[in-house]
Amino acid sequence: MAFPIFSYNFSSYRGGEATSSVTPISNSKMRHKKSIFQSAHSNNTQNGQINTEIRNPVQSGGYCNHFFQPIQANYYTIPPIEFSEYAFKSSEFGEEIFTSVQNTATLLSDSSLAYYKTPTTITLPPPSKRKTLLLDMDKTILHVKSSRAGGGSELVYEKRPFLHEFMDTIVHYYEVILFTSGSLPYATEVLSGLRSEGISFDRICTRENCSGMDGSKFKVLVKESDTLKSRDKANLVILDDSPHVWPRDMWNVMPIKPFITGQDDWLRIALNFLVLISGYQDVREPLQRVCGLGALQQYYLRECSSKHSQQSTTYKRK
Repeated sequence: MAFPIFSYNFSSYRGGEATSSVTPISNSKMRHKKSIFQSAHSNNTQNGQINTEIRNPVQSGGYCNHFFQPIQANYYTIPPIEFSEYAFKSSEFGEEIFTSVQNTATLLSDSSLAYYKTPTTITLPPPSKRKTLLLDMDKTILHVKSSRAGGGSELVYEKRPFLHEFMDTIVHYYEVILFTSGSLPYATEVLSGLRSEGISFDRICTRENCSGMDGSKFKVLVKESDTLKSRDKANLVILDDSPHVWPRDMWNVMPIKPFITGQDDWLRIALNFLVLISGYQDVREPLQRVCGLGALQQYYLRECSSKHSQQSTTYKRK
């Protein structure tokens, strides 16, 4: 993940957008950070499980106070979220996470970028005290192997392990809006199957609520949180296996490994992290401290801007 490679100075939010400075870290410093990170991991793990008592920032004093700073939430102090199980699990993300974020920066910096499809916006009821979770469907909570809407003879899907426990718990902390780029008939068919198993959502967004962006290199269907009216981005978390489909919402994205089949514990780990950050006044702060996709995208945007500037200068010299 971006965490061991970039240093974040998460300073403020202006006009609803997070601002931060991103500084590349030298290889020697990166190795130092990794060694501290791995040391913290080994010291905070017993039989493969995170020890919540040791995670307390006061008890873990030494390296914790030297490197990580605890954050004051609304009513209580939360241990440094860098020590969460999700932070350690995120080390499984490979180079594809960097490539996908770099592609979003390339898309947004394209001077010819234009919308070829505008989304159908959704006006939600006034927000409750709960945060809002935009939850992707395909390869995030399940994998569809066959559907009538997709030309198959019947609906066949495999749920990600721990999905029932995830949904039973998360609704106490977040309003859950399913956001898929699939068509409405396809989503309706899958959701009908999930409802028969006792799984439902507060609201559903489909391809009709997605935007279409067209540039010189990319023509993509993207998801945007602005489709939802009356929701503050400070209270919004996006859980998706494809971060690149949220080019304008990278500060709010919490990536998850794609699911096809088999056993994994990603939803259990994601649930624990989502519950942990629900106590923050602005969820973008812990998301950047662990995921860092918004700051990483900002870094790539600066790179793109620098390249365009150099190309422009070279052209003028000729």
